[in-house]
Amino acid sequence: MLFPIYIGDLFWGYVGFDDCKRERLWTEDEKSVLELFASSITSIIERIQRREQEKALQQRETAILQNITTGLIEVDTRCIIKYVNPAVEEMFGYRKDELVNKHIKILFPAETCGSCKEKTCGYMSNSNCFIRNKLFNSSDYKAIKRNGEQFFIETGLREYSVEGELISLIMVHNVTHRKQAEQVKNEFISTVSHELRTPLTSIQGSLGLILSNAFGTLPEKATELLKIANNNSSRLLNLINDILDIEKIEAGKMNFDKRVYELMPIIEEAVEDNKAYAEKYKVYFEVESDIENAKAVVDKNRLIQVITNLLSNAAKFSPEGDVVKISATQIDGKVRISVRDNGPGFPEEFKHRIFEKFSQVNSPEMKAKGGTGLGLSICKVIVENLGGQIAYDSEPGKGSVFYFDLPEYIESFEESVKVLENYNILICEDDQDVASLIEILLRDTNCNVHIAKNAQEAVNLLSLNKYHVITLDLILPDQDETFMLNYLSSHEHLKNLPIVVVSVRPPGSFSNDLLNKCNIMGWIEKPINHVKLVDLIKTILKI
Repeated sequence: MLFPIYIGDLFWGYVGFDDCKRERLWTEDEKSVLELFASSITSIIERIQRREQEKALQQRETAILQNITTGLIEVDTRCIIKYVNPAVEEMFGYRKDELVNKHIKILFPAETCGSCKEKTCGYMSNSNCFIRNKLFNSSDYKAIKRNGEQFFIETGLREYSVEGELISLIMVHNVTHRKQAEQVKNEFISTVSHELRTPLTSIQGSLGLILSNAFGTLPEKATELLKIANNNSSRLLNLINDILDIEKIEAGKMNFDKRVYELMPIIEEAVEDNKAYAEKYKVYFEVESDIENAKAVVDKNRLIQVITNLLSNAAKFSPEGDVVKISATQIDGKVRISVRDNGPGFPEEFKHRIFEKFSQVNSPEMKAKGGTGLGLSICKVIVENLGGQIAYDSEPGKGSVFYFDLPEYIESFEESVKVLENYNILICEDDQDVASLIEILLRDTNCNVHIAKNAQEAVNLLSLNKYHVITLDLILPDQDETFMLNYLSSHEHLKNLPIVVVSVRPPGSFSNDLLNKCNIMGWIEKPINHVKLVDLIKTILKI
């Protein structure tokens, strides 16, 4: 008797039963038993095939993990490495057994947070953990091989749960060749742009002098041709300046000199500077404001650059005789600066690309106005570096309004700081108890002591007062531990300010290049040696 065997919908074969001693007919009960036996055989075959398929799949997955060029690092909630694939071994120069059960900082030594160093890390409970903050999104930065060689990597992070335990998988790509290519490109653009800007500046200056009739009145036809040449040299110079700004942004070298400023004088200066440009298009500016003496921490020249870009765009795309309105208002602790025009507006399909580099509306009317498509991209970077956000509203045929919000500087904080006659000492310390202790210790010096609880407050106070010495805790809540040293060393009026570092970190934790750029007069590790601190301050101030 034969029974067909099907594995799924696929016919696999037959299983046959026979009575070898004699011919006979099978009873219904015997048929049922044999059919059940055939079904068991089918189940066994299915299980065997399933195991073989799972084994083949596992071998395939293992082969993929072993051969992909993407590095895979599995870590637990304590940032301990549980698995690495061969790509990680090749990329970093470590063997697998040298990495498993080690802290992730072995591969990212420059990125560990304060809790990692204090051996209390658990990234689910630590909001400062670099895995949680930096690796969730793809980013480029330097890593270090076992032999000390630096190389660029791009990372990503995915999370999953295994038997109730949260596991993080870090994906690492070596992007050194791409970075090197970008550097060559950026250096080429920078060199060419600088070489072009110098002669263009001379050309434009010379054309301006001739057009001003400094050397006599020109024939009408010559004046017309010179104006064309002057306008085009201005356009080319603006293009070069935009390209240089983009190059600085991409290289992370766009510097900001942030200080506390009243905003209205800056807005009025930008409007005045751009009036002549607007008059070329027969457009006028109108300023509306209710912010009175509102202030913000900004880089004045960069803020003027943003406003100038918005004003020039509005003037360029507005109809003749139109009024561009500039308004400044206070909204929920922020100052909003808006520029409104009655130009053609932007089509819906373009709106998501408006702040991208080289973005321009593909229409004859827009292209006729010229431009690089870089201005708004640069504005976005500047505004965000000033702690603000930029946005816009636009409707085709009904104009546009571009606006950006900046955090308002709290006046009461400034009023609490008085300009006094004696020596001024700035304590930069986020621990209130430690700050109060240092203040008490320095009372006998008869100095004026101001306290900043974070880096931003320190920057604000440094912009308002002249200090004779600063005590500096490097681990602050709102910036990384090198921020203040870089800030002080990069500002001409601050780079010679005597610094007394008061920190849990020893000086050997920082690069000599960074420390040598700063005027560090002493380094006191916590817990604080009271006598040493006071004596050091007195020695610096010669009191």
